Amino acid sequence: MTARMGKRLGSAALLVAIASFSTAAVAHHSAAQFDFAQTVRIEGVVKEMRVANPHIALFLEVTDGKGKRVIEYEGHSRNNVYRR
Repeated sequence: MTARMGKRLGSAALLVAIASFSTAAVAHHSAAQFDFAQTVRIEGVVKEMRVANPHIALFLEVTDGKGKRVIEYEGHSRNNVYRR
């Protein structure tokens, strides 16, 4: 294998790796799981709040017809929350 061919093969492998990771990042930050047309109101007691990268987490203790349960909310990163 010549040096020129090795460089091309290395460049092609790097390009494939970059393309593979970029699609995973887009899928990870997708909003497809959210229904923006519906508003949900929940009343409860905040049991815990974690503000850490990559996402914030809020744990609510809610009492409903089934009794007490904990609901976990996962939001944007703290940088995105602070910017809003």
